[in-house]
Amino acid sequence: MEDYQDIRFNVSERVAVIELHRPGHLNAYSSRMGVELGDSVEAQPNEGLAGLASVAGSMKAGVTWM
Repeated sequence: MEDYQDIRFNVSERVAVIELHRPGHLNAYSSRMGVELGDSVEAQPNEGLAGLASVAGSMKAGVTWM
């Protein structure tokens, strides 16, 4: 698994938890975050680690979807 800067990625019992982690920017989306999200999701079927993924914001900034 790669080291990510803008997300945190963990798999437990075949559930991937992806945290958007840019608390200094209220978890605002960045191009690096997009690359990291894509990489983490694309790697799962190949590595057989997760069958389900959950995406959430880290810290108190949370996530706002529009």
